[in-house]
Amino acid sequence: ISQSSSKTNIIKKIVDANASMVINLKNTDNMTILSLDISHSELADIEKKIENGEQIYSAKSMMKAQIASMKPKLPIQIQNGLSLVDAEVQGSTVCYSYKLDTDMESVDESAIEESKQEVVKSLKRLYESMIPGFIKENIKFRYLYYNMYGSMLYQIDIDSNELQ
Repeated sequence: ISQSSSKTNIIKKIVDANASMVINLKNTDNMTILSLDISHSELADIEKKIENGEQIYSAKSMMKAQIASMKPKLPIQIQNGLSLVDAEVQGSTVCYSYKLDTDMESVDESAIEESKQEVVKSLKRLYESMIPGFIKENIKFRYLYYNMYGSMLYQIDIDSNELQ
């Protein structure tokens, strides 16, 4: 496929070849944050959507796909003392549940606000290219933190507008 081919022509050639496609979405650190395996029939549908000027994938559907690929790998140790134990999309909210290896029963507000600022920075870095879609679709993020006994320590809610 020549470099001058348009996206529509590339997809048309793949569809005509009766092939499928894998797309890896990477952040600015070259870390894969989403991998989509697209079948031939899905590519044919995408080709029609492009020709009709329609949106191909929503930010919500991409987050659902990412979480579906992540779920079988849970729990995932994020760093020493912190594990991602669950992830799901509830309506327009992407929810992540974490377990902290601590017996604390509460966290002060300043620590929660500091944690929120770190999460916002991380979201901006990881999903830089998807932020306009998050804003357009009003996608929200919820982070739930539990102690080692399963008691909720705190919750962080982030509106997509906070990612600008």
